[in-house]
Amino acid sequence: MDLRDQLQTTLRGTYTLERELGGGGMSRVFLADELRLNRKVVVKVLAPELMQGLSAERFEREILLAASLQQANIVPVLNAGDSAGSPYFTMPYVEGQSLRARLARGRLPIAEATSILRDVARALAYAHERGVVHRDIKPDNVLLSRGTAMVTDFGIAKAIAASATGPRGATLTQLGTALGTPAYMAPEQAAGDPNTDRRADFYALGCMAYELLAGRPPFEGKTPQRLLAAHMTETPKPVTDLRPDAPPELARLVAQCLEKEPDARPQTADELLAALETISTGDATRQAALPAILIGGRAMLRRALAFYAVAFVCVAVVAKAAIIGIGLPDWVFPGSLIVMALGLPVILFTGYAQFVARRAATGSPTFTPGGTPTAATRGTMATLALKAGPHLSWRRTALGGAYAVGAFVLLVGAFMLLRALGIGPAGSLMARGRFTEREPVIIADFAVQHTDTALGAVVSDAVRAALSQSSMIALVPPPEIAAALRRMARPANTRLDLATAREMAQRAGVKAVVDGQVTGVGTGYIVTLRLVSADSGIELASFHESGDGPRGLIDAADQLARELRAKIGESLRSVQASPPLAQATTASLEALRLYSQAQRANGIEEDPQAAVQYARQAVAADSNFASAWRLLAAVVSNANGSRAETDSAIEHAYRLRDRLPEMERLQTEAFYFFQGPHRDRARAIAAYLALVERGDSTVAPVNAGEVLRTEREYARAESLNILAQRANPQAGITVGNAVEMELDQGRVDSATRMLRAWEQRTPTAHGARLHEIFVRYASGDTAALQRMLDSLQRSGDLTFRGWGLSGQTAMALLHGRLGDADRLAREQSALVPRADAQRLGEAISRATVDAWFHGPSPNAVRAIDAALAEVPLQRIAVADRPYFDAATAYAVAGDADKAASVIAQYRREVTDTSRLRTQWGSLHATLGAIALARGDAKAAIDEFRRGDVAPDGLPSRECAPCVHFALGRAFDAAGQGDSTIAEYEAYIATPYWLKLFGGESPQINFGDALVRAGIHKRLGELYEAKGDRQRAASHYAAFVQLWMNADPELQPQVEDVRRRLARLGDTEGKRN
Repeated sequence: MDLRDQLQTTLRGTYTLERELGGGGMSRVFLADELRLNRKVVVKVLAPELMQGLSAERFEREILLAASLQQANIVPVLNAGDSAGSPYFTMPYVEGQSLRARLARGRLPIAEATSILRDVARALAYAHERGVVHRDIKPDNVLLSRGTAMVTDFGIAKAIAASATGPRGATLTQLGTALGTPAYMAPEQAAGDPNTDRRADFYALGCMAYELLAGRPPFEGKTPQRLLAAHMTETPKPVTDLRPDAPPELARLVAQCLEKEPDARPQTADELLAALETISTGDATRQAALPAILIGGRAMLRRALAFYAVAFVCVAVVAKAAIIGIGLPDWVFPGSLIVMALGLPVILFTGYAQFVARRAATGSPTFTPGGTPTAATRGTMATLALKAGPHLSWRRTALGGAYAVGAFVLLVGAFMLLRALGIGPAGSLMARGRFTEREPVIIADFAVQHTDTALGAVVSDAVRAALSQSSMIALVPPPEIAAALRRMARPANTRLDLATAREMAQRAGVKAVVDGQVTGVGTGYIVTLRLVSADSGIELASFHESGDGPRGLIDAADQLARELRAKIGESLRSVQASPPLAQATTASLEALRLYSQAQRANGIEEDPQAAVQYARQAVAADSNFASAWRLLAAVVSNANGSRAETDSAIEHAYRLRDRLPEMERLQTEAFYFFQGPHRDRARAIAAYLALVERGDSTVAPVNAGEVLRTEREYARAESLNILAQRANPQAGITVGNAVEMELDQGRVDSATRMLRAWEQRTPTAHGARLHEIFVRYASGDTAALQRMLDSLQRSGDLTFRGWGLSGQTAMALLHGRLGDADRLAREQSALVPRADAQRLGEAISRATVDAWFHGPSPNAVRAIDAALAEVPLQRIAVADRPYFDAATAYAVAGDADKAASVIAQYRREVTDTSRLRTQWGSLHATLGAIALARGDAKAAIDEFRRGDVAPDGLPSRECAPCVHFALGRAFDAAGQGDSTIAEYEAYIATPYWLKLFGGESPQINFGDALVRAGIHKRLGELYEAKGDRQRAASHYAAFVQLWMNADPELQPQVEDVRRRLARLGDTEGKRN
């Protein structure tokens, strides 16, 4: 009887065979109906010839073990039996296709291949934990159904192998029965190793993975015997040779699975699965934060999101262009963004709904003990998505988005139409006939409900400045208002309230008055603006805006003026084209414009010279512009400009501070006490911190940090600077301060990282280039610094050239090249015209350098005399006179009497006690230098120590290393070698940044370039005298390194030190 007929006879009453599905060397496969449960199942029956030499009892035990496997990626065994000696078993019928059929269409995409391998690895992990090994993993035994891979024939090969009853040591292969498939068999399995274990499945999985990626197995085109031999002896090509886009980690995993030795493969399925999960899901933390629909990606969702992103950008660009080009209202842009933003959750929900529906229909099934597949949807969102799924599609979503955009466009069109027709709230006053082009308007003083009553005038002036830009409104100018008041027999300073303005308008035939009110709310304001009929007092239009702080107040006034212009009927394009008002307390549009430009040059473009020029023009346009005076003081100070100009500007701003809102008033007071002629650091810090408490997170924290830096309170200064950086990350001043504070504390690496980030953001910023000099000097990389300075010197930018020449001058002095230093300094002086104070300072500096390197001399004294004769101190403003430079130069040159004479002149001419306090350190440092010139080392030590602590008990604003150097000189003159060493070593240990750039008084800090080499030489001599040869040699070597290329006139000192070094080396050698 035929096998099928025999099987049907056995299954009669339980199953009805429909058709044969296929089979292989071990079995035949039939599709059957299970009569009682009315479901389709697959019946597999082993070939009769395979049963020769098998134990039916042992086969049944293995089948029962395989039947215990109940996992989503395993096709379970439902039933088993025997048909005339041929074992059979049943499994669920899985709709879909085999992986072999899928491969017939070509190799798989990476994501699909990885997903299938992951499912198979899950099946292996589950089975291996229960002691079941498949032994025949191949594409034919993997079924694809509803997006899930399921492994079939689990344990059948193992069952056959376990039930073999041949001679001891014989394999089924030797018995003439082929188990497994040669193209996928592990070497140990091909060799008939009785200890073959789960790792053979990993090898077979590697072969299958190779085929999924490359489109062919590792070995092909051979007879079965040669295939088995290849598995045992040959190494396959790397899968990346056939599939270059395969992820490297996946290629490595495939190669590991194909290792000949089982110990070299993954040892557990969990290990294999973990590797596959990493490859397929990427970073777990990032994926966990995404909606489930996005994990792994869906092509349609990706396309929808890409289309949405493009549409979003296009709509935003078109809306903005329409506002600028056509003159649509400002709310069109945010409105269009809101409409588009509403589309994103719709797209995501559409994708999620389809995902849930697809998962419910095609997700990995689980099975009941009876073999029935089950599926479940969990969670409220998933349930909602499943219900909405039938009603959602990508086409409907796209159409919905198009309808939403179209409706918004219709809304905008309707608004513009109503505005043009004068209908409803959108209608313009001109369309209604309530206003005519160039209609004269009087602006009344705004009422104020706030402690600062000047705000009314500020806002009305700001509104006037804003409305003056309109082509539709003719403002009655202030001179005409003053004349009208005289005709009304009113004083010129009469407050122009609404009643007075209406009376004036009626007399002059003006139809409308602009009136308003400013109400203080905490640190902010609410500003109301009304357009009132002069005759009837009827309110024609009304608007209100809120603003936070002074800048917000002016911005609110600007916005209210724009809204009024639009309501009157002016072209929206014209309204939008008007430049914004800057924060100000002036009625002068020109002054306001210049002030805004000065702010931009100072804070964004980092061009201090341009900022100075704009600020000067702003105060020239309006001498009562307090904000501009304060800004001028700041930018002149930042640009190292005239001390006299800085003092004058901040004095103006301080006198006008009552006209400013509270925040700007505090800013002015803080700057005045920090940088002005009447400095008081305690009051400056108090004012700056009050600003910070009131919400100023930009200027106040920066300046407060600057004050704290002078007190060496770096931690507090850093925290305030961080606050300012958060408020405005692009502001160059905050980044520069952060770099400087890192250098203050010797953290050069951190400063370098900050600088690199700054240069990447704004590569052309002047401040970044300047701080590059600081950082390179601090790092000690003189070669790199020299290359940069050379580049700056060749720049076409005068500022860069000046920095380059200045830095090169310092480097030349540092290395003892005095001729080069003099030449470079003169070249720098010739770049731009020099004021008297600068010319005198440069001449004194040259004389000081000469005396410093060559010792006191009458020639140096005569050079200073000549400089003072050419530019007498009396020709220079008192605030800019270089008293201390001149006195120190005389002292270094050896003429203590002339130095003392200059200091006496200083005390006669500078009587301002606050200025004397701020110059306390400079004065006593100079007095110490004079004492040294007279040979009174003890007096010099006292003066230097006195100058290091200001009268208020706080640290002097002089740099710390300068004091170490000065005290070192004094102790050396006093013959106190140990104290000299301590002070000089403290100087050397101080960050280079502070030694070169710290402090305000070059008369103490001659510059690290002047003194560093000499300090090393003197330390070497002192250590040598103490018998400390190692330290002496170290400092001598540092000196030689610095001056190896010094001018010929300095080479005798270098040769002397070289001899000392050699002598120390010889002595050390003899000791050893």
